[in-house]
Amino acid sequence: MRSLLLLLIICSNTLYAAESTTIASVIEDPFYVCSELQKNLPNSISKIRKLGKVLNERSAPDSNYCENFSGQVCTVDHIHLKGLELHLLTRNRTQETTVLIATVSSSKWKLLGDIHVGQKIESIENKFGVKISPNISPVEIVGDCTPLFVWHESGIVTRLRIDCQACI
Repeated sequence: MRSLLLLLIICSNTLYAAESTTIASVIEDPFYVCSELQKNLPNSISKIRKLGKVLNERSAPDSNYCENFSGQVCTVDHIHLKGLELHLLTRNRTQETTVLIATVSSSKWKLLGDIHVGQKIESIENKFGVKISPNISPVEIVGDCTPLFVWHESGIVTRLRIDCQACI
């Protein structure tokens, strides 16, 4: 099960990368969006579940990431709330979480600092120093290790996906 969940995460990253146009960020690394996300989310899986109605949840044991946390036992949890999907690394003993991947598709969730669904695409362009074609969606904005996928329509951000696992 663990191998299947990790394979799904890797395949979904490959799928997004294959379908998008990549632009290098020249002002700010998208990794800082991961820092904002981690700061704005509760620090335990039980508190994250209380953010809204859980539409779907899966969990699998993990050994790949946990070695970074002094040999603790961890799980990779996928929690889907309305407009928010999270892939989390959860340390079993403390139930503390680290975000691996977050997908935001509702303007309700203001978790990524000063970027969010519903804003004009110019805000993304200004923050990262990029120019995004109005005809191409999604666009992948990359820094040193973290891709940010941006979907947009008619100049408005409709979905955001940040992949924080590359920097763990």
